[in-house]
Amino acid sequence: MTAALKTGQRPRKGISTFTRVAQYRDIPDFRVSDMFASGENVAVSGRFTWRSKAVGKTFTSSFSILAKVNNGKMTYCQFMEGTCASASSFRSSGSWRLKTAPANDAYNAGE
Repeated sequence: MTAALKTGQRPRKGISTFTRVAQYRDIPDFRVSDMFASGENVAVSGRFTWRSKAVGKTFTSSFSILAKVNNGKMTYCQFMEGTCASASSFRSSGSWRLKTAPANDAYNAGE
C-alpha cells in the first residue's frame, strides 16, 4: 500500500489517514530499524504487526516511509507496506485465484 500526501494538503489529511488505520486495525508491534535524513529528505524503514479488528487476522510486514520536511513541517509522506498481506488480513473466507507467471498454471491461495 502506498499512501502519499503532497504539499498543499492540510495536515488533517495525514492525521485522518492514520486515524482511519486505527479504526480498522490493532497494532501490537511497530519497530523502526533505520532512519536517514539528507536535507529535506527523510527515509524510515522497519517492521510492524497489525491485526484486523473485524476478522482478527494478524500479519507482519516490512514498511518504508519517504518524507520531505521543509521549515520543520512535513510536506510529503509516502508509506509503503506489504499490500497482499494487508488485504488478506481483511478476508473473512474464500480463496484467491492467482496466476503469477504466463507459463505457470493458476492456483488458489488462502483458505
